[in-house]
Amino acid sequence: MAELKGTLEKFSKSFWTGNQNSFSFEVTSVSFEPGVEVDALWKGKWLELCGAGIVHRECHKSFRSRLDKVARFAFGMGVDRLVMLRYGVDDIRNLYNGDLRLINQF
Repeated sequence: MAELKGTLEKFSKSFWTGNQNSFSFEVTSVSFEPGVEVDALWKGKWLELCGAGIVHRECHKSFRSRLDKVARFAFGMGVDRLVMLRYGVDDIRNLYNGDLRLINQF
């Protein structure tokens, strides 16, 4: 979990400029064991970034991977959340309302 946390913090701090220096990792019921929800302090509010966690050992068996040679964690972020945070879109719903003035900026 420490390696996962460090990876996500490093990615987030390098991807977003601004005040994304506070992160929250809360245990949750995502598809991992254990799983966490990762939140970042953005514009004074906590914003969910992604779900993440440790991949179950049984998943590795199906790929015939050596557990000592591969990453054992996973995380997922939607491209819409990345665009929202990178370019300061205040409401993620704005990306889906069909306003071409906004969409054409990207």
